[in-house]
Amino acid sequence: MKIQVHWIVDGRITVESDSLEDAEEKMETELREAILKIPNFVDDFGAISIQGKAYFNKDDEGTE
Repeated sequence: MKIQVHWIVDGRITVESDSLEDAEEKMETELREAILKIPNFVDDFGAISIQGKAYFNKDDEGTE
């Protein structure tokens, strides 16, 4: 029997960056590079996308 599984890896990290866009781009680049270092990761796990969203932590000073 073949059963399709949709999986998500969720993570959160704080990075130093000049903008939300720069933070997203920085993390996407680092994640892609890390994934590509793992032999056959994309094929073995069916990875088809990386998705992320940068935001300001409302608990941090200087953000609204």
